[in-house]
Amino acid sequence: MVAPIKEAKLPLCYRISEKPLPVGERVGVRGKPKIRLRCYKIGFIPGELMLRKTSYLLLALLLLNISSLLLYAGIGVEPTVTELSLSPGKRKSGSFMVLNDEDKVIKVKVELEDWPRGRETIDVGSWLEVEPREFELGSGEVKKVKYKIRVPEEAKGELAAMVFFGSLAPAGGGVGIRTRFGVSVYVAIKGTEVVEANIEKLDVAKYSGEDSDNYGINFGVTVGNVGNVHIRPKGKVVIEDKEGSRIKEVDIFYGLPVSPQGKRTFAAIWKRGVLPPGEYKGKATITYGDLYGLRDKISSYETLFSVNEQGEISVEGKEND
Repeated sequence: MVAPIKEAKLPLCYRISEKPLPVGERVGVRGKPKIRLRCYKIGFIPGELMLRKTSYLLLALLLLNISSLLLYAGIGVEPTVTELSLSPGKRKSGSFMVLNDEDKVIKVKVELEDWPRGRETIDVGSWLEVEPREFELGSGEVKKVKYKIRVPEEAKGELAAMVFFGSLAPAGGGVGIRTRFGVSVYVAIKGTEVVEANIEKLDVAKYSGEDSDNYGINFGVTVGNVGNVHIRPKGKVVIEDKEGSRIKEVDIFYGLPVSPQGKRTFAAIWKRGVLPPGEYKGKATITYGDLYGLRDKISSYETLFSVNEQGEISVEGKEND
């Protein structure tokens, strides 16, 4: 029995000092100065699929209880990820909060797209409604945009969509979309979920040049999703010498989804990591059922590699647990 899906807790923003922003902390409230943050943009601009370290403003409006509003080109949308679990035939309503952080009035257009693109699925227009689809926002204004979900009786696995919020700007006498920011909506269909995945590959390579702050050893953990719902794997890579003694443990980056029947490579970087010449083993272990309350969904993969006198790394053999 798959437990109800839990809301994803994604690490998004960091202060310029690089200290983590506590969950629920609010900035720019009641006339206080806004704090510029360094954020991981999760989106494509779906913020969820294009990971890029950049600078945005994170605003929270106390009276509206917005705790994590991600801004892109003047448009802020919260939440950036909606993950639900519903039975066939069930309905669910909710809303997005949209903020105009520009110093002028903007027009916003809302568009829905099936996600991922090219995937055979039930058309988004048959299960997701968003209103209003076009509206104006004054400078600093926040608007609630409502959505309704109606799960088709024939639905299985999951329904997934991107909801794009585009700011409109004049274009040759007409109106054209200037920027678009996408937030994701996932609906797992209760009783039909298949949660299965495995690590397909574990690569090892030197990361960047010695004069770089990111110099070290990079592990690439490729995860294949063979189920019918998305997953967000998390785990670690353990490095051992040939006698089996543990040398280092490195976290695998967490946050991005792997779509059904898709695959994604996650990085685990040992910054400034250096190994003397010799033979080693890297073992990656992930859990991937947490979204669905499944604690026994685990996959491991081992890679044997060696380091020569020049510090170069070569992969000698691989095996899957």
